[in-house]
Amino acid sequence: MALVECRECGSQISKKAKECPHCGAPQRRTSALTWFVAVIAVFMGAIAIFSPDAPVQGDQNRLDRGPTRSEALEGMELTFTWERSLDMFMVADLSITNNNAVDVKDLEITCVHFAKSGTQIDRNRREIFEIFPAGQTRSYPDFQMGFMHSQADKSACSISDLSLIQ
Repeated sequence: MALVECRECGSQISKKAKECPHCGAPQRRTSALTWFVAVIAVFMGAIAIFSPDAPVQGDQNRLDRGPTRSEALEGMELTFTWERSLDMFMVADLSITNNNAVDVKDLEITCVHFAKSGTQIDRNRREIFEIFPAGQTRSYPDFQMGFMHSQADKSACSISDLSLIQ
């Protein structure tokens, strides 16, 4: 049987004792689970602090990391024309230019449709699962955007999302 010192009176007591038989002081022991959780917390904290992907303050290191997703979205250019097919489908001719210094992929195209009155009445979203190299333009003739409201008179299309290639 292992003996330890009482935290209050210093007497030798059993390691398993819940209280000291000499002074009655409770003996709190740190469980293995508590130590395990503490070690994991310290390890995760060290990873967060020393990770190369950790956020950095200032713009000095920002230049090495490339654009953020929102910056990359601003660097994309979409031109389009559209027409109806069978009076219910939107078919668009898309031209997409990546004006960024980095490649991007998996673009989400969103087209918002408006009635003659100017009221927004419908929207379509489609993704193009391809890599768009920096500085290049790609064309997509007869791109199927899907069903559209029968009263849609005008459409505004944009690149609403993308993924950065890390």
